[in-house]
Amino acid sequence: MASVAFSPDGKTLATGSDDGTVRLWDVATGKTRTTLHGPYGRVESVVFSPDGKTLATSSDFSPVRLWDLHTGKIRTTLHERVGLGSVSRISGRGWGVGVRLVPWVVGI
Repeated sequence: MASVAFSPDGKTLATGSDDGTVRLWDVATGKTRTTLHGPYGRVESVVFSPDGKTLATSSDFSPVRLWDLHTGKIRTTLHERVGLGSVSRISGRGWGVGVRLVPWVVGI
């Protein structure tokens, strides 16, 4: 397991793994709710949006991906390669992804 994040309501735990998957866990039961499979390697960062409906993920030198947690599908891919563990936060005002090591913030 390379990264973890709790949803804003504390009911879901997201884990990013070395095998390229992101698992969403039910905190109350300890069981996997769903597994997200993406076209990348080790998941270095996972971050929930403030409303808990979107998950941002990043991998070693791969684009940042924004997942729709209702459908389990990638909503948006930010194609710039931003480096290791690049997703650091999601803004509470509107929607923004803070990207470490890059001097800009992408607004969605």
